[in-house]
Amino acid sequence: MGFISLNNYHNTVDSKYSEVDIYSKFSNTTDIYKKVITVLETTWNDKHIKYYDDWFETVSHFYEVVDKQLLFRHTYLILVSNRFFEMMIDKIVIDKILNDKISLLNNEIYFIQWIIDEDVYATIIAEIDKVLYFFADKIAMKTDLFIQLYENIISDRHENGEYYTPYWLSKYIVEQLSMGDKYLDPSCGSGTFLIAVMHHLINKKNIHHHQIFDHITGYEINPVSAYIARINLLLNLSVYGEIRLQTNPIELRDTTFVDGSEKYDRLIGNPPWVVLRNIKDTQRREHIKRLAMNYRLLSSDEIHLYTQLETAAVFFNISADMLLGDNGKIAYILPKSVLLGTKHLNRFREFNNPEMKVDRIMDLSGISSLFPMPACVIYADKSGKSQFPVHMLDIKNTSKIIDSYETFISDSQFISSKYSPPMMNREPSWYYDKVKVGACIFPKSLYFITIKNADGEYVDVTTDPDLRVSKKWDLSLEGRISNKYLYKTLETVNLYPFYISRFTVVALPILIDDKIKISEKMDKHSREWFNRVEEVFIDINSRNNHSNRIKTVYDRLNYNNDLLNQKLNSKYLVVSNATGKNIKSSVINRYDDGFLDTPFISDVKFWRYDTDNEEEAYYLASILNSSYLNKKIKVFQPNGKGGARAIHRIPFQFPVPKFDMENKLHRELAEIGIDASIMMRGTFNAKPNRRIVTDALKEYIIRIDRLVAMLF
Repeated sequence: MGFISLNNYHNTVDSKYSEVDIYSKFSNTTDIYKKVITVLETTWNDKHIKYYDDWFETVSHFYEVVDKQLLFRHTYLILVSNRFFEMMIDKIVIDKILNDKISLLNNEIYFIQWIIDEDVYATIIAEIDKVLYFFADKIAMKTDLFIQLYENIISDRHENGEYYTPYWLSKYIVEQLSMGDKYLDPSCGSGTFLIAVMHHLINKKNIHHHQIFDHITGYEINPVSAYIARINLLLNLSVYGEIRLQTNPIELRDTTFVDGSEKYDRLIGNPPWVVLRNIKDTQRREHIKRLAMNYRLLSSDEIHLYTQLETAAVFFNISADMLLGDNGKIAYILPKSVLLGTKHLNRFREFNNPEMKVDRIMDLSGISSLFPMPACVIYADKSGKSQFPVHMLDIKNTSKIIDSYETFISDSQFISSKYSPPMMNREPSWYYDKVKVGACIFPKSLYFITIKNADGEYVDVTTDPDLRVSKKWDLSLEGRISNKYLYKTLETVNLYPFYISRFTVVALPILIDDKIKISEKMDKHSREWFNRVEEVFIDINSRNNHSNRIKTVYDRLNYNNDLLNQKLNSKYLVVSNATGKNIKSSVINRYDDGFLDTPFISDVKFWRYDTDNEEEAYYLASILNSSYLNKKIKVFQPNGKGGARAIHRIPFQFPVPKFDMENKLHRELAEIGIDASIMMRGTFNAKPNRRIVTDALKEYIIRIDRLVAMLF
């Protein structure tokens, strides 16, 4: 076995560097970052395209935008981390190990060879070395050294579900898991959990640091992350003395394709968080969908739920099944939504594919600024079937910055409680199958328009300049179309309880006789307009590697037939928001809304119920606007940034009775709804402050809540 000696290893040096120091010296706001990126940009030419193609093939399914700028950022990260490693390890010995001026710790980052072949390589290293002097006499802290820098440089990593874990939390989770012999992090990222496990085993189990890589393994799908994880482990290991390079603890592997031939007694980590519909790569999305069916998380007749599926739940099941040995234990950070009453995760919460015994749960949602959405930790093992309730530890910490494990322990509250999966034991409402989602009028920047001038049958229009759109759909079109292609729709910001502040005009390539149909014959002006819309849509879709299932604007507009199936002959629509923290509902009178004499088309951001019965419409609006029902649905709402993020048909999973005109309670709810709507229209004539609306409706909602509580 060969060893690397550390000439600059100091047992007595007290000063230490940390991930904060590395971030402060090399982040994307520093001069060194700007200098290196500029050199990479000016050096790049067509002879390097083979490296770009190889790199693109490797990472294209990770990120929404894959271009040369991302390649330059990857190259920068590798150059900095590798040079850092070379500086901290004895340079004379390391030079004998290096073949191409870059560490053989990772063969998968060959794409960086393009810059190593250039004369400017020495210039870049010299610039990096000017900053590295800061670290020359400091020993490594026990931490993930590059985590903050990685998050800063690869800012769009969340598209692949990558949410990196602070070291203090990894350390705490590891310490709460009983000691094992062989640990695996199946999605190790930059190595945070493995670093915590390594220090834990060396210090608590007295495993010699020469043998530590026999006890820890990491799988990582992203070669840049895998490379940084290897350097992180070696730098952390260096605090114990001389280290070996023969054993490679990080494998470039996709856990969703493991065959079960290797088993571990401890699985620990933070698997990717991404909803199935947000996976850009079509083949990978279908692969995850097949796994969900194999593990019976969803059945083939629940296709409407697949897009909402958390892939972290699939990852939990496949890794527990294929990688965890008999009686092995698992501790995973997962989105807290897996614990709530979301319908698409009902079977996951049974923990029987494979059969797992949940030991305890940690609720992390009370820790300020931890992840972009609420999180939890599930501890489970293969010793039997789950018996609920189980112990739950609710951790509260309001500190915006937790800078160490010690700070976390001293400043946090640890509150014990019990957890059982929420269950909807009653039959859903009669209305559950009757409410329908609107059409996918997306992207808004192609359809939402402003009328500049009306001239008989034709109108001059421009795409709405006030829309908040993503960068890739930031565009502007002007033209002339026939007014028969103008429709009105609703945006969520304009929906209030019992009130709509304004409708919005959209231009859609459809016509209405007794039903909606795609217009096949158009006048010259309208045809030119919609052809341009189609061209823009196809161009942007192709450049962003979007699904081949949606090839035209018509496919998108009528996705799942949600446009052409809209009913237009009902007098009233009860609309409620599909997403958000709280339910909001209002009634639209198709024939008396005071805005633009053209049909209303419901957008995908809303669910609707069509009826000719005014009392039924306001009865439902009253129930949907009740704070009583709003509180009831909370445990069943998926959680995202800022808390609850989806509503959809959850209110109708509760037994909302079918309207009965003979029922006095039903009639009273309808009357209150009508009165509240009249009051709102008489009080407000523009977009009001929501707090003022809440105050105005306070007495109405109190009366509604009393009646709704009697319904359930």
